[in-house]
Amino acid sequence: GSGDIYFADGTSGGSAYRGFVSYKHNGDYLAFGTAETTRMIIDTSGNVGIGTTTPAVGSQLTLRSSASTGMIIQG
Repeated sequence: GSGDIYFADGTSGGSAYRGFVSYKHNGDYLAFGTAETTRMIIDTSGNVGIGTTTPAVGSQLTLRSSASTGMIIQG
């Protein structure tokens, strides 16, 4: 199964699980979610995926956006 922490906006349906941190034992990864959707994962290799549930193999950080406006990375 999984070990989960949920952050609720209500007491029933999707409102009870709006935000979450979840460790999935069968896939050995950690998932972070908002609005009932996985937004970021740390996979079994330690790779981080933001905007994707499948970080690129061999890449420590994978960023994906479906927005037509693109992404901004600042340092």
